[in-house]
Amino acid sequence: MNLILLLWAVPTDEKPIYPTAKGTKWIYRADGTEKTWTLGEEETMPVRGLDVGLGRGRKILGWGREAYVVETKDRIRIYELRSVGEGGIRRLVVVWEFRWDRERWRYDSIDGRIAETIQGRRLEREKIEVPAGKFECTKFLLNGDTYWISRGVGIVKWTAGQKTWELDKR
Repeated sequence: MNLILLLWAVPTDEKPIYPTAKGTKWIYRADGTEKTWTLGEEETMPVRGLDVGLGRGRKILGWGREAYVVETKDRIRIYELRSVGEGGIRRLVVVWEFRWDRERWRYDSIDGRIAETIQGRRLEREKIEVPAGKFECTKFLLNGDTYWISRGVGIVKWTAGQKTWELDKR
């Protein structure tokens, strides 16, 4: 009796969307303006206003803001500490959410006294070139702004209003 063994290899892309090394930097440029984000350590996030069950995130420092990125298998959420409501209470608020498990979704965000429901949409995969190089990205639309995200890099490019920010260095 002969036994034939077949192996089926399915490539998986399991590396995180955002790099995990502390000190990773992203430098973005738009119209001569530069903005830098630096990835900090994973830490427990302030719990004010945080969704139940999420307690740790990778801290992102930059643009004079305190933010955290939380990545799960099906989504990335970026939280930011903001002053909210009449008394200006500091709360952790979802500012961006990108999903891989759905084509369309909604989430709530708030800035000051303005609360809004953000409409999200996952579009096609696209190869783009920015000053930092060429990247295979997934394109997203959030309330009219467009984002290109690449696995292992994070946000490579985004267009908000009349400005387009591109990754210049990392």
